[in-house]
Order: sequence, then C-alpha cells, then structure tokens
Amino acid sequence: MDAGLQLDDLERLQLRIDARAATLFQPLSSSKSVLYICRLLSSQLRQGEGESRLVWNKEVSGGSQLQDLRETGDACQLVFVRQDRSWSRLNIELAHFQELVKLYDIFPPFWECVFTFGRKTRENELNFPRFKTRSHLTLGTGPHQLEESAYVIRRVELNGRGNSDPWSIRQTGVYHGIKTSTSATSQKLRQMDLQSKFLIIAPSKNAESKMAQHLEQAALSKSSISPWNIHRIIISDSLAGWQDYMASIETRLCQQTVDLICYGPNDDDEPPPDWDLKYGRRQELKVIENFVMDLMIIVPAMLDTIDGLRVQCRKFLETNKVKLTKAERCCHEMILREFDEYVKDAKLNVDRARELKSRTESTINLEKSTKDAAAVKILTVITLIYLPTTIVANFFSTQFVQTNDSGHMTILENSWILAAVSAPLTAVTIMLWWLWVYLAQRRRKGALNWRHKLRSILVQPFILSTRNHGNDVSSAGSVERDIERGILPPAEKHPEAASIGSSMTAAK
Repeated sequence: MDAGLQLDDLERLQLRIDARAATLFQPLSSSKSVLYICRLLSSQLRQGEGESRLVWNKEVSGGSQLQDLRETGDACQLVFVRQDRSWSRLNIELAHFQELVKLYDIFPPFWECVFTFGRKTRENELNFPRFKTRSHLTLGTGPHQLEESAYVIRRVELNGRGNSDPWSIRQTGVYHGIKTSTSATSQKLRQMDLQSKFLIIAPSKNAESKMAQHLEQAALSKSSISPWNIHRIIISDSLAGWQDYMASIETRLCQQTVDLICYGPNDDDEPPPDWDLKYGRRQELKVIENFVMDLMIIVPAMLDTIDGLRVQCRKFLETNKVKLTKAERCCHEMILREFDEYVKDAKLNVDRARELKSRTESTINLEKSTKDAAAVKILTVITLIYLPTTIVANFFSTQFVQTNDSGHMTILENSWILAAVSAPLTAVTIMLWWLWVYLAQRRRKGALNWRHKLRSILVQPFILSTRNHGNDVSSAGSVERDIERGILPPAEKHPEAASIGSSMTAAK
C-alpha cells in the first residue's frame, strides 16, 4: 500500500505512547535497556556457496550499533526485547525502542501489540489486538514487496508459586517483515532478495532455545531458512499448555459441583442432611467463571492469529513457488501442514472453552437452585407454624381481638379456644414433619447399606481373588487394574490437577 493511502492516526498514537511510557519502558540510562540481536549472515546460502555464520544474543544498546544492522544484508535478523516478569516493564528505553521501530520501518499497528505489555495490576483481555498485516511495494535498488505482520500470542505456564492458582497466562509480541524481489527476470530468489526481520517481545525460554537450535542447524548445514519456521516455533510453544490449564479449571469446577450436590466422587459417600453454601464457595465459583470468560476471549483470538499466519504462509508459497527450489517448496509445504494441525488444535481449544462455559453456567444455576431450595425450606417451616392457627381460626370462626365502639382493640373472651386448639395442633404438625424427614433419611441410608451388602457378596470375592493372584504384583497395581476393568471407580477425575483448589477443599 502506498504511504499516502495509509490512515494511521500518528498524533493519537504518540499521545498513547507518552501516556504509557512510564509503565511500559525502562527509565533513561537504565542498565537493563539492552536489545539482543540474532543475525544469520550468508552471501549465497541458497546455492550452498560461501560461508554461513550465526551471531546469537549479541547485546546492542542503541545508537550506531543499531545503524550498523541496517547496512548488513543478513538473511534473517531477530531482535529480542526481554522482560524480567510478566507484570514488569520491558527491558528497553523508549528512545531506543522508537529508534529500532524507525530503523526497521515497522508499521504503526504493531504498537497495539506493544501496549499489552508493561507494569499493571490486572489483565484486560479486551486490550489485545487481532492479527495485523500490511503490504508495501518499495523501489529503492529494485522493486521489492514488503509483507508485514504483527500479533500477540498468549501462552499459559506454571508459575511455580505453589498456591491455589499454579498457572499464569503470559504473552509474546511478534513483528515480522519479509522483503522479496518482484523482478520478473530473476529465476531464483537470492539470499539478498529474501530478507526477514523479526522483533520479538518477551518470548519464552523454551521458544528462544528452539529458535537458536533451528538457526544453528541452518547455519552449519548451509541450508535454506524459512521465516515461517520462526512463527511455527512460537505457535507450537504457545499451544503447549492450554490443555492442562483447561483440565485444571474443569477439576476445580467439578469440585464445586460435588460440593453443591453434597456427594463425593464415589457413590459410597453419604450426603450430609444439610449443607450451607458458604461465601468462600461462591467466591471460588466466581473465580472459575472469570477464568472461563477470559478463555472465551483468548482462545478464539489465538485461532484467528494462527489462521492468519497460515494464510500468509500459503500466499508466500503460491507467489514464489516458481522461484523456490524443490527442497524449499517441500519445506514450506511441510510447514503449511503444521499450521493446518495448529489450526485444528486451536479449534479444539475453542470447543473446550465453550464446553467449560456451559458447565460453569450449569454449576452457577445449580448454586442458585440450592439457595432457592433453602429459601423454600424456611418458608415451609414458617407455614407449618402458622397453618394450624389459620385452620382453627377458620373452623371455629373465632377472632383473637376486636375493635370496640371507642376505637380501641380488646382481646375477646373466647380467644383461649384459638390458643388451646392451635398450639397442640402446631406441635403435632411439626412432629409429623420431623418424623417424615427422619424416615426418609433412614430409608435412603437403608438402601445404601443394601447396596454395600450386595456389592460385598458379588464383587468383593472376585476383587480379593484378583489381588491375591501372584505375589509379585503390588496392591497399587491391582487397584489400577481394577479401575481399568471397571470394578472400582477412580478416586479422582484428574489426579494430575488434584492439588488445584485444595485450599478450598480443606476449608470445607
């Protein structure tokens, strides 16, 4: 797109940068303001000629060191902006970051990704932008097509704090600019004609390690490097922990449901006669609801980002298919198939998030029903007390008080009949209600005992004979086999996440 057709509001953007600078960037002359540069140097990497060399984690503090990067014809440049903690400021000064943005000619929408970082007390999921792309045609030394993309990808990691919330949601910001030659005379893309520049904010240690291994292997083997492999590493790392995270939320939600219906995970547990919904339970349920609502925003945004990268990769392959070698085409086709798998994983996560939302809503409705049932029980007791009095008053046509001619209220002489009849009748009504509740509990307990007796007669001998078969098998292994055969129920639905919410269970 021509520069004159771009509609970026740069004045408003600068106001937002100035407003966020104190919480987003390091102060002036900070010792933490360091960029880490990775450069893959090669002159004719695609033809297998020349010497390839990788420079990894080179520290750059700005100024002339940044200007030197622009003069090089690297095959790939990766600039890392690191962050000590997910709630702290970026390890770079505002002036150095703006200098880098100007040097790489990064398009303004990337600032929307930058604003999601910095010092904050809470996360607002509505602040995260969607996947952004833009195309430019630059002339310079020759016609070149510049494809830019920017996105923020979320990931979930164990925080190691050891509390009831062991997971933390973090993010990585990525800018990618790739320049390809549009000359019709070139039959093959030369290394100088294909340049990729990445600006990666707060990547995980695992993603950095994978990128270093990939670039080292490409440098040693003098093979072609695809920029989409960098995206693939970041996406793969971001998708890794969401399944376990959702399983932990489901475990906490299941525990809340168990507490609401007053039953344990096994049918052997006898429910208590009454259970009071405490404030702590409602608070835990609200926390789970907030987690699920955040998932409903995060996971679809991840799907949009991954699908956008897949479209960009497919477009690159279709545009440059003739210019790429057979090995390079094969490599890009394999990467494209990987993106297809990532899209399927993201869609599955969206479906799981919807299922969690549905289960959470069901549990909340169950909690409301429990409170309504408690209110109805109170009204029933009140009705039991006043109903006999109402019946007696209607049957005997008696009144307790009467207004005389002077306008004063007086107690009637025969009002003792109302008290004499209704008091014993009220006592009898309450006794009958208590007896009915008591017999119902005994009947339920008796049915449970009969079930235990029947199980001990039919199932227990088979279990004992199975466990005594072979002395080399431990009791733990026997229990696992019984669970697999369906003889014994599992103790927990998700034992790997059983520790989550333990504090709430202990407080019960």
